Amino acid sequence: TKGKTNYICPAELEDHIAGFAQSISLDASMVCGTSDFSRVDLRVTKEGQIFCLEVNTIPGFTETSLFPMAAKAAGIEFGDLCEKLVNSGIESFKNGK
Repeated sequence: TKGKTNYICPAELEDHIAGFAQSISLDASMVCGTSDFSRVDLRVTKEGQIFCLEVNTIPGFTETSLFPMAAKAAGIEFGDLCEKLVNSGIESFKNGK
């Protein structure tokens, strides 16, 4: 529900833990055979141990969704994100994916 949850994006993690989380997320996406985009949900313990919860192949795309929020934290505005996804889909189609 909008306004009922507080998201911290990007997550407040030490650089080496954030880098490892990104690496695990890319590996999980590749193992699942995703293309174009996905969202990987992780849990990180207080000790810095990382657990992959799921690879979401069709993440939400509303104003309260995590995927656009993560893109914005990476410097990608919503309109640019939409354009990137459309172009990526076109390229995937052209390449038979």
